[in-house]
Amino acid sequence: MEKQIAKALKETGTYLDTIPGIGPVFASVIVAEIGDISRFSEAPQIIAYAGMDVPANQSGGLTGTKKHMSKRGSPSLRWALLEAADKVRVWDPYFRDYYGKMIARGKHHYVALAATARKLVNVVSVILKEERPYGPAPPRRQSTAEGT
Repeated sequence: MEKQIAKALKETGTYLDTIPGIGPVFASVIVAEIGDISRFSEAPQIIAYAGMDVPANQSGGLTGTKKHMSKRGSPSLRWALLEAADKVRVWDPYFRDYYGKMIARGKHHYVALAATARKLVNVVSVILKEERPYGPAPPRRQSTAEGT
């Protein structure tokens, strides 16, 4: 089954499985749940769609200090992104460092994992929109003005 999923991902030009730690199963769930990436103009919209956003906790003039995920979006996408983030933080130095910094700041494992998953959404968004494989370093943007 995984071989068939991997073949389908290659045929569709999806490169999510090029991220270290994300295999064909996680990649297919993420792609299936997101659907057409052009529906989302930026990564925070995908984060909200997955229910991984942190809404403001306000009542009258008071602002709450305890913030939790909204969990109002797609549970399948949220699950796939959190599980993928748990694997990616082990295999990719960029995500490992980010997760480690969160832990060093005293964040709980699940808080650091959710933050890593939100960071992963940014990468997933770029990969799906640009239809290119993952590179550990972001590509350098070309200057449009000559000599700069």
